[in-house]
Amino acid sequence: MKRKPCFKFIPTAFLLSLLVGACQPKSESTRITDLDVAQVLNFAIDLAVSRFENPDYRIAPTFHSDLTDSIIIKSFSAVDDLQYDSTTLNEFAKIYEWGEGVEINPWISDKDKQSRISDEFHDLLIVASAPMVDDENRRIFFYVQVYYPDFEYNIKTLASFSGYQLTGERTPTGPEIVDIHLFTAFQAALP
Repeated sequence: MKRKPCFKFIPTAFLLSLLVGACQPKSESTRITDLDVAQVLNFAIDLAVSRFENPDYRIAPTFHSDLTDSIIIKSFSAVDDLQYDSTTLNEFAKIYEWGEGVEINPWISDKDKQSRISDEFHDLLIVASAPMVDDENRRIFFYVQVYYPDFEYNIKTLASFSGYQLTGERTPTGPEIVDIHLFTAFQAALP
């Protein structure tokens, strides 16, 4: 059954409002923007693809949310370097869950990657969660799954959380000067 177009807008608008309001920024210059999220998602996709040699990959057209709230909270809590309080972890879990089915297209700015948005794949399918944003520390987290066939054409999965740190300066009148680097990667905790 197809959803009506207005129903697609509601989750997208809701996710956008969550991304903007999830963590109250200390100042406007530290707030993570949609452009920042798009740049980090591009980086995350490139990193996932780099594990394979010249794959013909596709990107799932919507964000996913296969994990439960408790698994997300337990996963983040298990990483010693991440010391988030329960309020922040609950917000991450809500953003992750509410991102289910939201179109990824607005966050894919690269034209080559735009042409790769599809559920049908031969080599790899990259499936990303909605971005979990920490404005205060300028971090963005994704849960990324890579589906690929093995030699017997069984579908295998590589999956992990990845955290990206944004550094650099935001100029008041010009573009942002941002460096993105992967600062943590961890597996989902078992239930």
